[in-house]
Amino acid sequence: MQNQQDPLAQLRDIHLPEPIGWWLPAYGWWLVAAAGIACVWWLVRRVRLRRRSVLRFARLELQQLEESFALLADPAQLAVGLAELLRRVALTRYPRHEVAHLHGESWVAFLSAHHGGQNRQEFMWLGMAPYVPAAVVAAEVDPQRVLAATKSWIRRNAG
Repeated sequence: MQNQQDPLAQLRDIHLPEPIGWWLPAYGWWLVAAAGIACVWWLVRRVRLRRRSVLRFARLELQQLEESFALLADPAQLAVGLAELLRRVALTRYPRHEVAHLHGESWVAFLSAHHGGQNRQEFMWLGMAPYVPAAVVAAEVDPQRVLAATKSWIRRNAG
């Protein structure tokens, strides 16, 4: 028999709530998941747009160099412009620490390696063009072959 005088005796035992299931998550988790998916989508889109813009600007500058060559017929100026364009495209497409220090034979090897080992002679002239006298470049460089090699390299590596 319980003691009617004891107030603690009148208390009921503790009842634990049902365990929380792992599914369905609360609305906050749905918002976090949606925000995460939106961030990933935005990053992927941004990277794609950046790659396309590099290709677009490279093609535009390549067209300007072609038009300038058609007017002036200066192979040395064309070779220097193409060399600068290739350097800028490579710096935007590949990590700076891999590209920025390259010059001479290592730059030619880089260009050839990222072009499937083709057009080594043309890339050699592009690597040397800024440092060789204009008369030598004009006498030795075939502008159409160098231009075709540059277009192909940009198409392959900027897009």
